[in-house]
Amino acid sequence: MKPDPLATEKEQIRAIRHDYHKGIHTIRQLSESTGIFRNRVSFLMHKYSLRLGSDYWRAEKEGHPDGIITSQTAHELADKLCANVDLINNARGTNDTVCGYYISKVPRI
Repeated sequence: MKPDPLATEKEQIRAIRHDYHKGIHTIRQLSESTGIFRNRVSFLMHKYSLRLGSDYWRAEKEGHPDGIITSQTAHELADKLCANVDLINNARGTNDTVCGYYISKVPRI
């Protein structure tokens, strides 16, 4: 019998919210405390609109709102997108796309 993906997602978001309300507000810390992969934590944080405690970089796929990539630094985001760091920094202020992604820097709470 296959596990229900919706039930699994509900359990994961419940664990993330529990730790989030205890004061853990970064993707890395939430990933370590819940044992869920960092990419999955990032996806669920955006899907359920939980605010993070530190600023981070966000790339949203053009025409596909679920295609989100997040990173703590511009260099990490550039590596994930296989792009130049200067392109990431320039696209943030001009609302341009890089490799089909809109780039933004989400400020600290």
